[in-house]
Order: sequence, then structure tokens, then C-alpha cells
Amino acid sequence: MFIFAAIIGSVTMTGHVIGDGDEKPEPVCMEKWNCSEWSECIDALQVRECKDLNECGTTELKPPVEQECDDREWQRVKLIIRDEDTTTDYFHIPHDIWRISWECSDIEGEDNQGRGLVYISVYEDGGKKPIASSHAKCEDFENWNEPLKIDINKSGWFYIDVQVIDISMWWAEIEQYI
Repeated sequence: MFIFAAIIGSVTMTGHVIGDGDEKPEPVCMEKWNCSEWSECIDALQVRECKDLNECGTTELKPPVEQECDDREWQRVKLIIRDEDTTTDYFHIPHDIWRISWECSDIEGEDNQGRGLVYISVYEDGGKKPIASSHAKCEDFENWNEPLKIDINKSGWFYIDVQVIDISMWWAEIEQYI
């Protein structure tokens, strides 16, 4: 193909053969999409607008403009704030979807920084094995934008068991979808 092109014309950078009377192929337009923020969740749907800044007239690379979302709200069932070493709290959740959000803080002072730990376990009432658990160093919360969450998909009576080491305070919030 290239030998043939050398005899009749020249080869463009894209590999197209240009003869003596041929015109150059039009360059390919590269889509460049700019999208607005997602709308509020209404009827389980979020939307946004996207515009091709290069106005190519094609939509091959267009990002999605609709997405499903969950417009149910979280309702606090219980808030636990403690400065104790350990605790066990009982609570009832009538809905199948709920979560525990939690954080902690180290004891003040340079010698204690980075030593604080929290272990949270969730048990069904009467159960001996946790159905969910989580743990973290308190210093790690400084790098996160929000509390840790434990998601549960069961209803009934539960209890939360919290074990802590070298902390000044911890809190947990139990919430359910409504």
C-alpha cells in the first residue's frame, strides 16, 4: 500500500492515500464533554446536562445524563456517645435496611496520638457470633471525610458491643431507612 502511494501520491499521517487531485480527509472531531452536577434525587432518578465543548455533533463518548438513586431518608434510631472503655447497647430496628455510623478520638497528648482503637460488633439479640463488625484507629478519622459505616440488612432486636483502647471519646449513630 505504501509503495503504491509513493508512486501515485503521498500518504497522510493517518495513513490515507492522497493522489494528485485528491483532497485531504477531514480531521476527526474529538468530543469533549462538560457536565453539570447531578440533580437532587427525585422519584429515584438524578439527571444532569452535558454539552460537547467541541460541538462535534456526535455522542459516542457522551457520559450518562441519568442515574438511579435512593431518595429515602435516614432516620436516627439511637445516638450513643461515650467516654467509657466498653459498652453494650440494645436497640430494635423495624426496617430491613439500617446502618451504624461511628467515629472516635485519641486521648490528648503526644504520647497517646495514634494509639486509640475502637472495635464495634453487632449481634442479633441472643446471638453469640457478630453479624457485622468493624474497627479503626482514631487517628485515621482525620483523613476521612465522614464516619465509618456498617450496613445491615435485617430487622429485629440487636445489640452493639464496643471495645476501645486509649481513646478520649467515641460515638455511634444507629439509623434506619424510612
